[in-house]
Amino acid sequence: MVMRGAALALAGLLAACAAPCAPDAGDALNLTMLRGVPIVQAHVNGTPTPFLLDTGATNTVMLPEGVERLRLPTDATRVTRGRGIGGGFSANNVVVGELRVGRRAVNNLTVPVIAHGMPGQPVMAGVLGADFLGISDLEIDIPARRLTLHGGGACSASQPPWAGSFDTVPVRVLPGGWVLVRVLMDGQPVEALLDTGAALSTFRQSTALRIGMPAAVLAQPVAGQVHGAGQDRLDVRAFRFNTMQVGQDVTQGMVVGVTALPDTEPFDMVLGQDFMRSRRLWLSYSSQRLFVQRVEAPAR
Repeated sequence: MVMRGAALALAGLLAACAAPCAPDAGDALNLTMLRGVPIVQAHVNGTPTPFLLDTGATNTVMLPEGVERLRLPTDATRVTRGRGIGGGFSANNVVVGELRVGRRAVNNLTVPVIAHGMPGQPVMAGVLGADFLGISDLEIDIPARRLTLHGGGACSASQPPWAGSFDTVPVRVLPGGWVLVRVLMDGQPVEALLDTGAALSTFRQSTALRIGMPAAVLAQPVAGQVHGAGQDRLDVRAFRFNTMQVGQDVTQGMVVGVTALPDTEPFDMVLGQDFMRSRRLWLSYSSQRLFVQRVEAPAR
């Protein structure tokens, strides 16, 4: 889910989690998949609560369903303003005494309340964004349905402790926490947003036209919609690129959604779960590197 808003003030709020520097000593958490996106269990004020794992969101937010379920008090002094895929939004905030994921905990948060555009979603109560996720190195193993939070900062691993070969890809972490990776689509370089909250990889239609997509694709029937913060949705049409390359990892015949992503955003495409579902990823925010290993076993 692509979302940008005013970042939460997490600096100085981190509870001591004693995260060791050994890369194999992190918190391993189960993931479940809901309509193609990963859900992880957090604890809000001690109550187990499902959250969307979303590197494409700068903010950690609560959904209205979660606020009602947990009876969170309104923060009358704070309003969050930001932008989703369809334009601007303004959100009222609620107060969260403690948000904990594994051993990582933050206290006394004021969190925006924003609806999610996923239709008929009764499960998740919130979205974990980059303001929380960026304090760790993230080992995201979608085929194994596992998220491992490793110590970030000075504790970032020089290499993941994985058997077999893997690729090291430099990334660019923007001030708000978005992670951009260079991708070659049919040999043409584009900037992609690494978005665990997106079920489908999508491409900006103006960029797709620039690098060779026929204009006739835009006259095809709509294949679906992408959704994000608020009730914003954008129509999607499908296009098959010959190759997509991330580092040395090449995917043949990659089908992506083409949609009217705003030209003002700093990325050309969103790299989603259709790429991640057959790969193990290690994202280091602090060292700005992404490790990628293709996993042949099919996702369960």
